[in-house]
Amino acid sequence: MAKEKSKWFLSCYDIRDPKRLKRVFRVFKNAGMQMQYSVFVIKMKNQELHQFMKQLNGIIDQENDDIRFYPIRHPGQLWMYGESRKNALSAEPVKNRKNKGVPTLLLGLSKKVSALFARPSK
Repeated sequence: MAKEKSKWFLSCYDIRDPKRLKRVFRVFKNAGMQMQYSVFVIKMKNQELHQFMKQLNGIIDQENDDIRFYPIRHPGQLWMYGESRKNALSAEPVKNRKNKGVPTLLLGLSKKVSALFARPSK
């Protein structure tokens, strides 16, 4: 049987109660890297993600709170602008090969987080 690979997720939440918000924040802080106040990048296997969601389910009010997980290929593919990118990711413009010279924004990872987001060697 093939070993399950970890997957990247961009996750965000909207928690209405300050006490629940603090608890959810602590759970996310232990699991991933904070990109904005309530936005995190996490890397987990499916089973770990289900356990993580189960843990969050015990904290939130499902009628008032909202937590979302968006699968992404790699955090280095996220585009960021403004103040928040200074702490985690830096952007550098490069030429897009597909569009022959049309500039696009690719993100380079800072030394601070490169170990967390390092791609496994093949």
